[in-house]
Amino acid sequence: MQWTGLLLITIVGITGLDGSSGRSLALPCDLHELFGALLISFVALRFHMAVRRETPPCPAQISLQTRLLSRQVYLVLALLALAQQLKASPRGELRDYFVYALIALVLMRVQAVLCWERERRRSRAMR
Repeated sequence: MQWTGLLLITIVGITGLDGSSGRSLALPCDLHELFGALLISFVALRFHMAVRRETPPCPAQISLQTRLLSRQVYLVLALLALAQQLKASPRGELRDYFVYALIALVLMRVQAVLCWERERRRSRAMR
C-alpha cells in the first residue's frame, strides 16, 4: 500500500513535468496541485497511522517515522529530477514540486512536535 501510493504520486509528478496541465487530461485541477495534495496527504496520513499503531508512541518511534517518511519524500523528488533530465523538461518545472515537498516535510515535523508534546504531558500527568 505504501509503495503504491508513492508510485502514484511519482507518476502524477512525472506526467506534470511535460508542462501539460490537468485540464488537458479532463482533470479538475493542475497536475502540480494534484501532486502537492497527494504528497502532503500521503505524508500526513502515513505519519498519523504509524504513530497511532503504537500506543503510547515513544519518542524513538516518532523519530523513526519522520526519518522514514523524509527519505520517501526525497526519493520521489530524486525520481522527478531524474525524469526531468530524461525528458529535457524546463528547469522551472521542479520548483513547484520542491515547494510541495517542503510543505509536506514541515507539516510532518509539526505533527511530530505535537505528538512529542502530547506524550510529555501525558507522562507528567501519570506521575
